[in-house]
Amino acid sequence: MAIAPAVAPPGVLPGKHPPDVVLDQVVKRFPRPDGGDYVVLAGIDLRVDGGTFCSIVGPSGCGKTTILRLVAGLTRADGGRVLVAGQAVTRVNPRVGFLFQQDALLPWRTVHDNVALGLRLRGTPKDEVKERVHHWLRVVGLAGFERHYPAQLSGGMRKRVAIAQTLICEPEIILMDEPFTHLDAQARLFMEEDLLDLFVDGKRTILFVTHDLDEAIALSDVVVVMSAGPASTIRARQRIEFRRPRDLLGVRRDPGFGELSAALWRQLHEEVARVYGRAARDRVRSDQQV
Repeated sequence: MAIAPAVAPPGVLPGKHPPDVVLDQVVKRFPRPDGGDYVVLAGIDLRVDGGTFCSIVGPSGCGKTTILRLVAGLTRADGGRVLVAGQAVTRVNPRVGFLFQQDALLPWRTVHDNVALGLRLRGTPKDEVKERVHHWLRVVGLAGFERHYPAQLSGGMRKRVAIAQTLICEPEIILMDEPFTHLDAQARLFMEEDLLDLFVDGKRTILFVTHDLDEAIALSDVVVVMSAGPASTIRARQRIEFRRPRDLLGVRRDPGFGELSAALWRQLHEEVARVYGRAARDRVRSDQQV
């Protein structure tokens, strides 16, 4: 498996397909209690090719979730442009599916009714809803759990319900905000494998936010490293060259994986250190030693 350990500078890497998601000099601010503005994103340039799995990593507070919300149309940019399939994002986009860190399952509805909700809101005929719900519950391994309620399911099963709930509407672009954070290591690996089996078919574009750099490398075609906030920008963008389909355990044992992880971690560590003031303290210690 060939892999390039060098970290590429920010910018547009050539791809096989036109960009599905474009952020062009995007700026996002939030009001502060003192009346000023907190700049979250400062001139973000990001282009994600169609059919690409792109992971976004960076320190807490750098605007990773904000990028997903901008693409979904849940918030508006204060500067620059956000485009999906060449069209400016001005409202919630039905072509986009959003899988949140905390699932949005309704506790008073059964598994069947939670998965069916999006289709029913769109006015899909009842027979078609039933057929598609049964199909997706089989796909995610939950056939037979139609009448269960969310409280009767494990964390991993709830995640699979949320995946079926997202995919049943057949979104072309899927946004995932740290969807596996609260799962144990074994459940997380199984969910990562399910993710690759279900999503990575070249038909969907995926933006995946995670704090786990190794997870990002194992799953992705491209990893984007954000700088620390405020006024975050893209520090680096690295294309991942492991072939698909991937064996997640096998990929992690490959020597190239370790080289790439170390190269990206150096970039990420410098940004995390900035958040905690480590860079300044390290300089002071160095000066004192001299």
